[in-house]
Amino acid sequence: MIPLRLTAGGSFFVGRNGSERTMWLCREPKCIHRILKNPGQIRRPRGTPPPTREIIDQGLSEFLRDSARRTLLSARKSGLIVDGSHRVKKCLQQNISAIVFAMDAGDTTRTQIEQIHNPVESLIFPATSREIGLLLSRGRRSVLALRPSRKTQSLIDTLRGWHSLG
Repeated sequence: MIPLRLTAGGSFFVGRNGSERTMWLCREPKCIHRILKNPGQIRRPRGTPPPTREIIDQGLSEFLRDSARRTLLSARKSGLIVDGSHRVKKCLQQNISAIVFAMDAGDTTRTQIEQIHNPVESLIFPATSREIGLLLSRGRRSVLALRPSRKTQSLIDTLRGWHSLG
């Protein structure tokens, strides 16, 4: 769930800072599109105009990107991530819930891995391969395989929501 708030001063926040009234938004793309289509649905003090679509889009994008990074670190600590294209190619399909590519992953690598793991969903992570490597305390990593768990499902949902923003 994503916490959305609009203060009496008209400031829009995505996150849990402050003591203002909070509206909770699910991470499903349909929920995100619904709030972007009609920003007036956000709870706000009387007389306060709703935020613009651009402000909501920017706030949601930053929140989902940060949430994806935190969840990725948690999943790595739990041993739920297989990193690197060679290791991902060797993984069995039944042990993978999704394949995640860095924003700068090469077309050849993507094509090869998507052919090997055809029925598995592939997603884009909002970071470069260098940034992912730094997050994982490794070298550059353009491909990750996620093992099935609640943590990785949370990461998948977050990436779907981030991707739906465009």
